[in-house]
Amino acid sequence: MIEIYRELGTAVPLYVLGSMSEAEPLEPEVRHYLSEHMRSEWFQATVYFGARLVHKALIKGVVIAAHLDESNKTLADASLATIHFAATQEEAEQLLLQLRARANNRVA
Repeated sequence: MIEIYRELGTAVPLYVLGSMSEAEPLEPEVRHYLSEHMRSEWFQATVYFGARLVHKALIKGVVIAAHLDESNKTLADASLATIHFAATQEEAEQLLLQLRARANNRVA
């Protein structure tokens, strides 16, 4: 999964839509691996739907952990700003469309 995200995220603007409705909390080793190997610069935006509070905390925690060794708080804040949550898949899809449209308007 990491390699796919790396390959796609360095080639094209990558937007991710993720269902958390049946997700279980990650094992500590998995969270640690993700925080060390995932790079926020690969993603334009990630929108999760169906997330419980524990999922939201863990996702944000992984992002923060990935930036702990960096002195640049702005980069961590920018990474957190690319993560979004929606209640339903339909809301998540609409939000993703809005985020893509905003990004396209900034480029144009």
